Amino acid sequence: MIFDMHQHYDYGGDIDAYARGLRKMKIRVALSAGGVEFGQMGNTGVHDALKKHPDVIVGFYFVDFTKETPATIRKAHQAGFRGLKFIFPPKNYDDRSYYPIYKTAVELKMPCLFHTGTVARMDWVVEHFYLKFPEVKRAFEKTDYAAMDVDCTRMDPYRCDTIARAFPSLTVIMAHYGAGICGHHSQAIMQLNPNVYGDITVMAGNFTPKAVARAKDHFAPLINEYVVEKLVFGTDNVVSIGAQHMKKSIRSVTGVLRALKVKQSQIDQIMGRRMNALMGFDD
Repeated sequence: MIFDMHQHYDYGGDIDAYARGLRKMKIRVALSAGGVEFGQMGNTGVHDALKKHPDVIVGFYFVDFTKETPATIRKAHQAGFRGLKFIFPPKNYDDRSYYPIYKTAVELKMPCLFHTGTVARMDWVVEHFYLKFPEVKRAFEKTDYAAMDVDCTRMDPYRCDTIARAFPSLTVIMAHYGAGICGHHSQAIMQLNPNVYGDITVMAGNFTPKAVARAKDHFAPLINEYVVEKLVFGTDNVVSIGAQHMKKSIRSVTGVLRALKVKQSQIDQIMGRRMNALMGFDD
């Protein structure tokens, strides 16, 4: 079964239709969502989705660093969340004050997806795509996005290296492997740490043959015999674009991997077998 380990539940998505499409294509997705101020359905929405469609929806709990404690992480796990999603930390990912959260994730065997590198301007995203939803518009008007104090250096892949060494049993997944200037940082970290992986969402948006060729050239220095054993499929897709969009993402990613001369057995691992095994699924 294909496993897309990086998707978001946004406003405007029909989760039931989406799940039917995923089921038909034999795809399992790791779903997370920030709050209404990001145009997303939040942990409550993801929880509803995973309860209704446990065969294709795997819930990754969106961690608010300003509020979470080991107790809230345990409560999320008890509610059915299988992993954790990290982004927008007010301090560096590897700040020692966050260690109790990572320790709890180890205890509960919850893989952790860390956004790494540059990040979208969520005020711009909401303004251009989600203001048609009244509750999102109200949240947008009340939210001081500048006060969120987003700093991309706090999400540098090197932070994940520190965490992986401190918690060698924690499954660390760095989102957006190969994006921007962080590619070589991520490459070294994955090679040095047995418990660190990288999702390849950056490959998922190149649909044309020319774009696939450009992606192949970009990734050629970043893919070697060691790294290819640490990659997992992800798209960064949102529910509102529909399940059929997954066909384009799959075609794009497999096209780039084949252009890079990655073996079919390794592609199978990347597209699902590796992540299914890490999550404890037997298919």
